[in-house]
Amino acid sequence: MAASWTMKISIMLSVLLLASAMPGGADELATSNSPPDLQQGEATRRAVNRLAEALALTAEQWGGDAVALQANLLINSLKAGAVLSTEVKVVGPSSVYGADFLQIDVDTGLLLDQEISGREAADELLWGSVLLPSLERMETLDLDPAGLDVAFAYELQDFSQNDPPSRADLDGPTQVRTLRYRIEAGQLRAYVARETDAGALRAVLTVTE
Repeated sequence: MAASWTMKISIMLSVLLLASAMPGGADELATSNSPPDLQQGEATRRAVNRLAEALALTAEQWGGDAVALQANLLINSLKAGAVLSTEVKVVGPSSVYGADFLQIDVDTGLLLDQEISGREAADELLWGSVLLPSLERMETLDLDPAGLDVAFAYELQDFSQNDPPSRADLDGPTQVRTLRYRIEAGQLRAYVARETDAGALRAVLTVTE
């Protein structure tokens, strides 16, 4: 139990450090009539409290490893180049694959050029830069349910219509796409235990839109 709480605290601090680097990430929480230093302190405390409550609830419902995986998916979505709002939610038993799979919804914040980012390119990015690195960091993966259903949402845009062209327009129209990754419980356990490698895991998981 102590190790589980240590993990949660470490994750919480990591996510807060990332959030503090985002423009406007915490400032909106501060009161307008407070001195700047006090505003920042109040905003940080409120953010810590909210995050701690959310992490504790997730850990209680779906296990401490669900909390760790949730944080890893958030961090790696940001690292992959998220430019829009990014959020990771542990939903519970999968609405698509049933009670044996834990559903995690990931709004990646990724905005891709539709001219060069078809399904295969998006799959390569989501698997190679977000999901696989998130699983690689896990030393255990005790989930309840034990299987995994990760639903990634990302957005497409025709960059050629933007000014300047070939660059994203954060205020322009987009199309939302989703890729779901289903991994059986036994496959997950084998990979996290290092009994199999990433290539073998990739070969047996299921990807759907």
